[in-house]
Amino acid sequence: MEVSNLPTLQDIPLPWQQDIWRSLTARLAAAKLPHALLISGEAGLGKTLLATAFARLALCRSPVGDKACGSCTSCSQFAAGTHADFNRIELEERDGKAGEDGQLKSAISVEQIRDLIGSLLLSSSRQGGRKVALIEPAELMSISAANSLLKTLEEPPADTLLLLVTAAPGRLPATVRSRCQSVALAAPATAVALDWLNARQRREDWPTLLGFCGGAPLAALDIAATGIEERRKAFFTALARLRSGEANPVLLAVHPKDAYPELLKLLWSFVSDLILIQSAGTRAPLVNRDQLPLLQKAAEGINLRSLYAYLDRIQAAIQALDTSANRELAFSVLLSDWATGLEELNNAPLAAHTAWGWT
Repeated sequence: MEVSNLPTLQDIPLPWQQDIWRSLTARLAAAKLPHALLISGEAGLGKTLLATAFARLALCRSPVGDKACGSCTSCSQFAAGTHADFNRIELEERDGKAGEDGQLKSAISVEQIRDLIGSLLLSSSRQGGRKVALIEPAELMSISAANSLLKTLEEPPADTLLLLVTAAPGRLPATVRSRCQSVALAAPATAVALDWLNARQRREDWPTLLGFCGGAPLAALDIAATGIEERRKAFFTALARLRSGEANPVLLAVHPKDAYPELLKLLWSFVSDLILIQSAGTRAPLVNRDQLPLLQKAAEGINLRSLYAYLDRIQAAIQALDTSANRELAFSVLLSDWATGLEELNNAPLAAHTAWGWT
């Protein structure tokens, strides 16, 4: 089922962004903006859309209330991607190596930041105009790139606004974070998110998809058309087969490399629900409530302490996705742990991942 009505700049602010938008636009109108904003929040909250819409407003020549007019020369150039006073720094495509067509580099380079600094030092194309730069994902700046940006953050050219967008502010150097004013987006209340999602497409499984995405509406919207409901049910069935000895964890761990982030999130949501059942019963706010009979069966005979330790291991595996860890091997070990009923974790400390090895 194809999901339509994806949000655009015209939809900003989204319902859960309204307070932040009002604050930012009021400060813009009063000329009280800092020179650098660090816009953070989990994936799927519309951070980049918010930052882009604000950049357009900051450059607009004839704002209408707290929105860009959309029709002035500046807005037209912005829409065409040709605005001389707007720079967007993002991951570049790799050079044309075999098998890498369309793939992105793993970091924002120091050369990109140096080019940006050079551009910011030039005079605005509009007399007395503002220059705006958007860096996203900011946490993927290389160390050299982040260091190169420091002087500009400390002593920015006049009428310059830097917008750094990140889902992982803790991965930015403290020297960068301390020179920006933080703008943190939070996930909306479930009712707000569900109203917004249902206005775009009526689905009975929005609560499940929203729970799986940590409450982020755009992430739920993004995965809704991917067939995840079938993959989720198939994976949970496979976990049940593992526990009953009907499946081989090594064979079930074989997947394409890009499948493991979703598989680990599914495993995390499954085990989180088991912990809730063990500690609060079946009336707890389960992500996978539609799988309640399977969850109840899976929760039988498993020590709660072991589940916490296992969840810790899953989280360690998720964090290791950004490293050179062998994903298939790590996932195979996790599935093997599950197949044996987590027996070896019964007396494990809650921070069991301290002994977790990666190859």
